[in-house]
Amino acid sequence: MLPTVSVQAAAGEPPTVTVNGSPVAGVRSAQVTVTQDGIPQVSILLHAAVVDVELPAGVSVLQAGPSAAEFAEQLNPARLEGLALQQQEMADLSMGESFANAVAQLAAEFTHNHA
Repeated sequence: MLPTVSVQAAAGEPPTVTVNGSPVAGVRSAQVTVTQDGIPQVSILLHAAVVDVELPAGVSVLQAGPSAAEFAEQLNPARLEGLALQQQEMADLSMGESFANAVAQLAAEFTHNHA
């Protein structure tokens, strides 16, 4: 049986989300979609990097951890450029492809260091 999820929002305010009548703390945003099978799905973005909650059946965490903004704040432009140049020298890549690979490498390191 799927949990009962309620999302209530007022303009300009973060939504209030409850799961089976229990409020979810730290909600920044909520998105409600419907699958091709007609099953509603609710995705919520929380303020906390680590959330201590008991999840009812049918509720799961897809990804937890620091935000993209935190990644961008710690990004070192000189290191990014150096990695991109290494990528370009090692393979026949465009500058854009080299930078994309360098960002992916830095993101993987960031994720590993914050797991």
